[in-house]
Amino acid sequence: PPPPRRSGGAALALAAWAWSLVALAWNTLVDVALFVATSWFLRDAPTPFLGSPGVEFRRKRFLNCTLSLDDVKLVKNAMKCTVNDVLVGVTSAALSRYYFRKIGDTSSDKRKPQKNIRMRSALLVNIRKTPGLH
Repeated sequence: PPPPRRSGGAALALAAWAWSLVALAWNTLVDVALFVATSWFLRDAPTPFLGSPGVEFRRKRFLNCTLSLDDVKLVKNAMKCTVNDVLVGVTSAALSRYYFRKIGDTSSDKRKPQKNIRMRSALLVNIRKTPGLH
């Protein structure tokens, strides 16, 4: 015999879909508002990443690291996430280690780790094959 049909199953599925759509819209709106607020008037927290006044005129130091895409994909498959998630996680771990190393270098009590840090960073990734020698 066929299994008994539940009444209201379709309505429950529709309500769950509608709720997920509302939650997605709300989270997107909050993220955009925080991005705009941080860009316009909220300032980054005073951390070792924030330079002293006049830092824009000093020499810049850029750091790059070449990772094997196969290694990144291995981690991606093991963690069941995306390549972007792996790279953002690696970047976050590196910034976290740098922050806590810099905070640990000073012995004064005013340089304690902060709980809420607002910071922006950029991560540029190219996974396309290079078409020849450059």
